[in-house]
Amino acid sequence: MLTRGWCLEFDFWGTAVQVTGVHRADRDHLGFTFREFRVAGSTSCDWRFRLDVEDRSVGFVDALRRPDLKKRVWCRPRLGDETLYDEFDRHSSRAGFIPPFGMDPLVSRFRLVHAAALTAHDQTLVIRGASGAGKTTLALALLGRGWRLHSDDVAVLDDAGRVHPFPKPMNVRTRVLPLFPALADRVPTVACSMMTDSGLTHMTHANDVGLELASAPTGNIIYVDLERSTRLLALGRISPNQLHLTCDVATMLDETVDLLCTAVLAS
Repeated sequence: MLTRGWCLEFDFWGTAVQVTGVHRADRDHLGFTFREFRVAGSTSCDWRFRLDVEDRSVGFVDALRRPDLKKRVWCRPRLGDETLYDEFDRHSSRAGFIPPFGMDPLVSRFRLVHAAALTAHDQTLVIRGASGAGKTTLALALLGRGWRLHSDDVAVLDDAGRVHPFPKPMNVRTRVLPLFPALADRVPTVACSMMTDSGLTHMTHANDVGLELASAPTGNIIYVDLERSTRLLALGRISPNQLHLTCDVATMLDETVDLLCTAVLAS
């Protein structure tokens, strides 16, 4: 649905960002996804972004699933003119604009890892793996054992080797909910649900379902490289701070978590 125009303001680690558009669905999606970073009434802004789709009847988020439509993101720094940040049909070749990790000052402060990140026992796990490997499922199981969540899909690391909280929603697929009976009824009621290539996915803020978030950056990182295998459960130590975990998380959940926690406590 079109509106007369909307504006959202965010603060990402001290970088003030404003996003504008015309479709209510885009406003609701971005507002929900980055709600922990929302601010209001900011008097200054480091970056301004404007969403644009060649077919004005289609929202930007919906257009991302439409390779026939051209999408544009325009940007303007605090001091400067508006320029084209990105233009694409199918997939963007640039870093996402929100948060603006590909732009100053965040580009010089942080590096990103495609991983889930959690902390407990004075250790921080950064669980790397391909999409569908089971990172979110493993993270949910660890949260059920008292770990605290930094992030579900993107780990944000600084030059000092610390992982920073990045409280976006967890992408919980419908097919894994039966593994977590305590969450199965709650997740669909508080989530923003959408169809993805992996089926129905529930974007769920961990604290909406009683799971604990990390509140500050943490170090002592152990990297876990997760590889999916339906025939094998194995954990190897590549180095003091790197493990290689081979398993099918969904069918070996308790055994996988027991094995991983034992290895972490022994580190």
